[in-house]
Amino acid sequence: MKWTMSRHQYRVKKRKATPILDPVAIGRRVREARKARGWRQYDLAMVSGIDRRVVGAIEIGIRVPSRDAGIGLAVALRRSLEWLYFGLAPGGKLWRRFGLLTTGGDRASNCQAPGTALVKDEG
Repeated sequence: MKWTMSRHQYRVKKRKATPILDPVAIGRRVREARKARGWRQYDLAMVSGIDRRVVGAIEIGIRVPSRDAGIGLAVALRRSLEWLYFGLAPGGKLWRRFGLLTTGGDRASNCQAPGTALVKDEG
């Protein structure tokens, strides 16, 4: 940090912008994955542990899933959280940026929600 005027007012270095969540894109991904599994909103709500009305609000883009709802949806749909929120596949730029992929071991599998696979979904 660099002091500019007084010890209480200082200039902070600029940080890289974080990705902004797009509720409509998140809802589109959830709806497509749900329909690919042949589920109704009620079925997805029961498996993920969230209310059916919340699933509907997420699908039409009114709500962004909270952390717990996002984990429940990711586990139920057998997808990663990165796919749910940002549309990124495991092993993409976000994984490399935060050092989740290593050359020696499979550290990325430890960072996923239980029940999600790093392989292609067969459903």
